[in-house]
Amino acid sequence: MPVGDVRALHAELQATGYGRLNPGVEDDFPGGPTIEVVDPFSNTIRFCQTMP
Repeated sequence: MPVGDVRALHAELQATGYGRLNPGVEDDFPGGPTIEVVDPFSNTIRFCQTMP
């Protein structure tokens, strides 16, 4: 899923205080900085900020 600002999304997820939702930001991921989360149904969702 493309997002405008991965760092802002990361901060928002951290602010929830939900311990199981504690992803890191992968800066070297192909395509740009990326966050990966796993939903309750075991689907992996990637949020990527494309770099110009």
